[in-house]
Amino acid sequence: SALPLENATSVGDPRPRAFDVDVAPLPDGGFVAVWPSWDAPYSWARTYYDDGQPRGPAFAIDATGVVQDVAVSDSGEIAAVGSGGDAAREIWTRRFLADGTLIGARQVVRSMATGTSSTAEGDFDSRGNLFIVWSEYDSPNNIIQPPRARAYDASRAPLGPDIQLSEVLADQEVRVVRTHDDCFATSWYHLARAYMNVVCLCGAGNTECGDGVVDSQCE
Repeated sequence: SALPLENATSVGDPRPRAFDVDVAPLPDGGFVAVWPSWDAPYSWARTYYDDGQPRGPAFAIDATGVVQDVAVSDSGEIAAVGSGGDAAREIWTRRFLADGTLIGARQVVRSMATGTSSTAEGDFDSRGNLFIVWSEYDSPNNIIQPPRARAYDASRAPLGPDIQLSEVLADQEVRVVRTHDDCFATSWYHLARAYMNVVCLCGAGNTECGDGVVDSQCE
């Protein structure tokens, strides 16, 4: 049987107007939680020890965007991924450490047309590359788009432009997880049918890497 270590804790204290919390484990033990708030600043994070006790207070990670997912690299770098920002429709990511130190600047992964709804998710491979996937729904024209993705290396530089993952449309959420061989398994659904594929980032010396064209050897 399973027993909780403690009663439920409000991760948003002292900001209770939170929703859609996501968590990820930290390599030194414990975990990180991220959540959007109904009030500005709109995206927050907090880190915890193994027993669920907070390591420190909650801290803002983005003022305008709505965080949707969090991933942690093997080295402990944390990446929050979300959508929106300053009334713009965009996919963004923000890096930080467990102590709340922000790393570099906020990165816009993709800008989209006004009225586009999106849901984003990301994961790291063992080399520190971050792979972000998302859906796009053109609400004004009622058009569902195929899933898209973009990769960043360990220095946070983009590995080429964003790419289309498939010809199959993605109704809403697109999921991603790192596989044992350092590729990424992605999944989504459309018209009550589930789909998935596997994406491997380019290896060293591959001249086709980063051209934004889906290739059998790399993405």
